[in-house]
Amino acid sequence: MPVQVVWDDKAHTRLRQIYFGTITIDDYIQATDEIVRLAKPVSHAVHTIIDQTQALSASSVLLPILRYANKHMPPNLGVRVIVGTNMFTRALVDLGHRVVPRLVQHLYFADSIEDALAFIEVHGEEMRKVS
Repeated sequence: MPVQVVWDDKAHTRLRQIYFGTITIDDYIQATDEIVRLAKPVSHAVHTIIDQTQALSASSVLLPILRYANKHMPPNLGVRVIVGTNMFTRALVDLGHRVVPRLVQHLYFADSIEDALAFIEVHGEEMRKVS
């Protein structure tokens, strides 16, 4: 699968989505379902690093995917940081503020995995209290 979703720490406070190659709608939906499966049973906020540094391209029909994710994401979803994105994805996130505001409410961008980890460390603390 071109998308891998794994726990990024032993305390299960961070998930990492790793994208490889060309991503299809089904790949995005499977990744969303895996995030829900892993994060839903956890009682604290779960932050996500979305690593697109190895992705070759994204689907041009992401709006249905955003709607699907918005409908299915668990309430304990915390800060999400996208690494290695392009202008198309940034434009979709901007559109998402109007179409799927809950999903993109705590979505940010970083230039590296290290920057994403630092951002979550600083800005994710208040969301760790979510139950």
